[in-house]
Amino acid sequence: MVGRPHGPDARAASKHATTLIKSFGQRSWWRRSLLEFEALRAHLVSPDVVVHNALLGALARGSRWPLAVGLLRTMGASGPRHGLSPNVVSYNSTINACARGSNWRLPLLLLDEMPANQVLPNVITYSSSITACETRHWAQALALLHEMRRLQLRPDTIAYNAVISACAKGQLWAAALEVFSRIRADGLSPTEISYASCISACEKGQRWEKAVDLFATLLESGVQPSIVVFNATISACEKGHRWRAAFLVFADARVRADLRPDATTFNALISACAAEEQWPRALGLLAEMRAEEVKPDIITYSALMSICSGWEEVVRLLADSRLRSLRPTALTYSSLIGCLSKAWLWAQALDALRELGDSGGGLKSGVVAYGAGLCAR
Repeated sequence: MVGRPHGPDARAASKHATTLIKSFGQRSWWRRSLLEFEALRAHLVSPDVVVHNALLGALARGSRWPLAVGLLRTMGASGPRHGLSPNVVSYNSTINACARGSNWRLPLLLLDEMPANQVLPNVITYSSSITACETRHWAQALALLHEMRRLQLRPDTIAYNAVISACAKGQLWAAALEVFSRIRADGLSPTEISYASCISACEKGQRWEKAVDLFATLLESGVQPSIVVFNATISACEKGHRWRAAFLVFADARVRADLRPDATTFNALISACAAEEQWPRALGLLAEMRAEEVKPDIITYSALMSICSGWEEVVRLLADSRLRSLRPTALTYSSLIGCLSKAWLWAQALDALRELGDSGGGLKSGVVAYGAGLCAR
């Protein structure tokens, strides 16, 4: 009968297994990590805390929070007698797995139980817990940040960014700006994600001037902005009905940050023009899109059609969108019917209305009612 490995052999086997489990985990191959863990046990080597933590890390990267929680509970049940009591790394990996798996309640429960198990939470624990609350639970995210400061744990940029993102999703632009200001106050440098989340909060809160100021600060900081931040700033100007500000941001970013606009960029600019009925400028943007080899989508055409100066242009745009195999939306039909009705082209408007009714696809009945009302005049 083969005996259980012990001494140097057991340590070498555990070290080798830990290396493989971590390597697989970094590639998000959590199944291979799990198989390696089981293979170690099959060779009669009891995995220690280090091996367990390596597997928890792999499960976290794979967003496998039920497996991670189960493994953590197994470690806790084994207890100090087998040297498997979970430590802060164990809890952090499990909380991270829950955060990646969009489970926000369990991290809070795990955070609460840590002191009772004589495990002190650290910055990573709180950062991961805040990230778990980022999507929809801004109040919990803010509370965790305050708790960190009460415990004299210095938040890192990951924690700050997650709280700002939570505030943005909760449309709390003022709270997002306050948290953003604390980053520099704590001697940290805001990252591109910090700016992106804060600008997004200002966009949703219709504070276009704050978004523009943040974007200008971002450009001056030397941090390279992404196209997402660029688009969010222009969208904030569009929602604030400030087409001139949108064009200034567009020009400034292209010169200073060498950003290449995409369809979303142009759509936001065209929508900004639509709000102020800047038809020639909007049409010029369509020409610029083609020159830059950026493909217009149905949002582009719908926005243009909403401010067309004449029905002929609307029909031409609709024909052009169909040549590109773009499916009309409710806004597309609404713009078409409205323009045809204004030109007293009732028969054509009714044809468009019938086509809208036949198209299905979840188009809103309100557009049908709107078109019917126009044609009934």
